[in-house]
Amino acid sequence: MDVSLAKPLLIIVEDNIDFQELYGTIGEAAGYDVESILDGQQALDRLRLGPIPDLVLLDANLPFFSGDEVLVAARADDRWRNVPIYLITADVRVVQRHRSFNRRSLLADGLIEKGADAITELRELLAKYKPE
Repeated sequence: MDVSLAKPLLIIVEDNIDFQELYGTIGEAAGYDVESILDGQQALDRLRLGPIPDLVLLDANLPFFSGDEVLVAARADDRWRNVPIYLITADVRVVQRHRSFNRRSLLADGLIEKGADAITELRELLAKYKPE
C-alpha cells in the first residue's frame, strides 16, 4: 500500500511578519506545510510555480499588487481556479464590500477579519480544508 506522507500546503500571503508567523504557527500545528509570501509581486510570481496549494490566506492590502489583483490572476489560471482562497484583512472597507456582494459574484471563498475571532476562524478553516 502506497501511503503519501506529504502534508497539505498552506500559502500565506501577508506583508506583516508578526501575522505571517502567527498564521504559519497555527497552520503547522494543524498539520500543514507552510509557505509564506510577503507581497503581491511575489504572490503573482508564485502563481506560475508549483506545487498548487491546498489553501491560501491572502491579505487584502499588500505592497506592489493588492490581494484583489492577486485573486483575479489566480482565478484566471486553470490550475488555481479551484484552490480555496480566503482574504484576511483588518480593513473595514474590504469587509463591507465582501458582505455587500452576492457570494457567488466574489472570487474569494471567504473572508477572515483580523481580530479576536481570527484565530478560532483560522483553526476551523484549516480543519475544513485539510485532506483526509
